[in-house]
Amino acid sequence: MTASNEPFLQTLDGSTISVGGSEWALEVYAIVLEKNRRWIQMYAVGPTRQLLRVNAGSEVSPETVLESVTRFLNERADLTCDDDGGSTLVIDAN
Repeated sequence: MTASNEPFLQTLDGSTISVGGSEWALEVYAIVLEKNRRWIQMYAVGPTRQLLRVNAGSEVSPETVLESVTRFLNERADLTCDDDGGSTLVIDAN
């Protein structure tokens, strides 16, 4: 883990998100900084288990990633089965 990825690991890994009365725990498996993008692979584990791949601009903060993951899960509050195929979230700074 490179020093520039450490804040993302500290902020995201083990975080708990409350969405629609359900709790989701984040498990980060990989963070790769490539050119001007940061790829984060994680699972959101709650009522179901969702594989998430985050493709974030290098200027995006860990807090913005956490907010985006929360929004993603909130928009999909009706998830009823595990998704090991995964979803990709693309996040750029505004």
